[in-house]
Amino acid sequence: MTTKQQVRILRVIEYVGDLEWVQACITKRTLKGTLVTTYGTIREAILGDTMELLEAVVDEGKKEGK
Repeated sequence: MTTKQQVRILRVIEYVGDLEWVQACITKRTLKGTLVTTYGTIREAILGDTMELLEAVVDEGKKEGK
């Protein structure tokens, strides 16, 4: 009888950008919650309690009125 070695890895992805873009990325994510397969279990989580509000960033490449 052979025993397969079990492993675990924690993968964290950080999104930093415009509110609409971050919300779209989170909405489109393929894994939501826990997925149990014949090969193993994948769990998804968002770190932190809420989305963190950062200071506004001014895009110097865009001029007003254009």
